[in-house]
Amino acid sequence: EEEGEGGPLALAPRPPPEGLAAALAARVPRMCECLRSHHSDTSTTRMQTKETIPKLGLLRLELVRLLDAAMRLRDPGIDKCFEEENALELVLELFFKYEWNNTLHHAVTSIITKIIEPGGEDGGSNRAGLVKQLLLSPQCRLIERILDANDRNKEKPAGYMGHVVAIAQAVVGQCRGAPGGGGAGAGGG
Repeated sequence: EEEGEGGPLALAPRPPPEGLAAALAARVPRMCECLRSHHSDTSTTRMQTKETIPKLGLLRLELVRLLDAAMRLRDPGIDKCFEEENALELVLELFFKYEWNNTLHHAVTSIITKIIEPGGEDGGSNRAGLVKQLLLSPQCRLIERILDANDRNKEKPAGYMGHVVAIAQAVVGQCRGAPGGGGAGAGGG
């Protein structure tokens, strides 16, 4: 039998340190403010194809990764701060602006799937407010952004399309699991 993940040496997930969720929730507004304040940054970098693209920067990337880590805690206080600060709108704007930053796309996809897909101890999402904001708010416009990305990809391939497909699949899964959504077998799939 292999050692490591799933093997005899696999470690059980440790609970987060006491107070971590509250500490992160208290800092979500400041993280979002930092992401907002860097929106006017016009730094660029040159790709191998000689095309000039916007530069995300390490600080913004790490802030998005920290927001992703906060989502893993499934804490109602963090979720509330995400809603109040429109954190989802911010990370989606970054996702589509920096179309060639795979690490950013992975973190944003992770945030979105943690919100949309069922999870937690009771197996349910428990994140109805965030799901509603993500799918229905005029700020996030997730479904519209997915469709727009598909249209733009027909003209010029975008670096984030694999992640866009993963997000679309999570949305479809959410719709199938919703009351009246037809269940997993609906639509022949």
